[in-house]
This record gives sequence, structure tokens and C-alpha cells, in this order.
Amino acid sequence: MAIDPQTGPELERASAIENEIPAYRAISPLAVVSLILGLGTALSFADLSFLVAGVLAVVTGLVADRTIRRKPDVLTGRGLARAGIGLALVFGLAAVTTTTVRNFLLHRQADAFARMYTETLKNQDMVKAVYYKSPHSLRIGKSPAEVYKALKDEAKDPMIHESEFSDLEQIINRIKSKDTHLEFIEIESIAFEGLTPLAAAVLEIHGPAEGGHPAEEFALLELRGEASGRTNQWFISGIHYPYKLKSYVAPVKPVDDGHGHNH
Repeated sequence: MAIDPQTGPELERASAIENEIPAYRAISPLAVVSLILGLGTALSFADLSFLVAGVLAVVTGLVADRTIRRKPDVLTGRGLARAGIGLALVFGLAAVTTTTVRNFLLHRQADAFARMYTETLKNQDMVKAVYYKSPHSLRIGKSPAEVYKALKDEAKDPMIHESEFSDLEQIINRIKSKDTHLEFIEIESIAFEGLTPLAAAVLEIHGPAEGGHPAEEFALLELRGEASGRTNQWFISGIHYPYKLKSYVAPVKPVDDGHGHNH
């Protein structure tokens, strides 16, 4: 059988060309997923529940990096995996730090307002107590007496009056009793309704057990903040009396479906 003299050299040239062409390597799907999840961790600034995306970004990134190192001739994408891990750590830690600082400052503001309002109740100053039940934007330029009169006029309907002032009146009437004391205890919770900060302040009333009242009972003040510059101006949006400790649930704002209907 004849041998083609060109076969040997041609094979050598083909082999040389193949060696010069780099082998194809696929991008690791997990590396891509890690990068996407790392970018998604930025949403943690709005809601810390998105930190789950950050955890998953780190896990998938580490698995992808390990797999690529084990199969360097088959897979690529270590840069994507490392970027996903880095973004998750940066966004996650920054979101946690920002939220912690924000909540600390809100807690201090709400605490100061609740203490001031407690002193107002101790002084049995119904006019001022009602004054701080009005949003700050409606109090500007008005005296406590003017705000009180306006709210009283709006509450001419007995049902409205009862819902607006009954708990407040009960607390003031209770602390009028001899040897009865009112104390601010704590800010029980901080929450948000959209961008509006909410806080729940607990007050303790203790005195003689009389008139159907136990020796120790509690009241809860719902606080709502209005943005004013770099701080919040608080007002009382609701009062619960008597109140059972740790039972407060922050109100959830109804979702508008875009047609004027709330769900």
C-alpha cells in the first residue's frame, strides 16, 4: 500500500495549529448566579430580608470558585464569582450598618418624645396632650389651645370624640387618684410604614387597686414621625389603654391596586 509523503508533514502542521488555538472553557453558571445575587444584595438597603441574596451569593460564589479551580481546563469565571462575593459582602455589611445606625437614632428621638409626652400626662395637661396628637405640620404656627379647640370642634360627633380622646382621658383620670404614678418604661418597637418611622412607647401606671383598676397596668403610645430636615418630628397617632406588654403589632398600610381600591 502506497504512503502519501505529504501525510506526515500535514499532520504535524495541523497539530501545531491546534496547539495554538486555546481550548474552549465554559463560564461557570454558578459564578454568573453569584454575580447576579451579589448585585441583588443592594436591595438590602430597602429591606434587610434581601440579605438572604447576599448569603446565597457568597455560597454560590465559593462553590463556583472551588469548582473552577478543580476544572481549570473546562470552566472559567473566577472573576465573576469573586465579584459576586465581594458585592454581597460590601452591600450586606453596609446595609446592616446603615440600618443599625438609623434605628439607633430613631430610637433616641422616639425615646425623647415619649419622655416629654409622659411629663405632659403627669401634669394632667389635657390641652397639651391633645396638641401632640396632631401632626407637626398641622401644629406649626398654632398654640396648643388653638389645636385643641380645632380638634374638639372636629369631634362634635360623640363617636368621633370617644375614639379620639377616651383613652387619653382615662389615663389622666387614672393618675389623678392618690398615690398613683405614671412612668415611661421603654420604646417597645421601631417599624416603618413605607418611609414613615413608627414607634411604640410603653407607659406604666401603678397605684392603689381601685375602681376596677389593678395595682399595675400599662398604656401604649403609637408614635409616628414626620420628616423635618435631618430629623423627625413625632406625634401621637394612637393610644392603647389598658395595654398588654409585647402585644403591639404595627399597622400595615393597605396596598392600592392602582384603581383606587385598597387590599
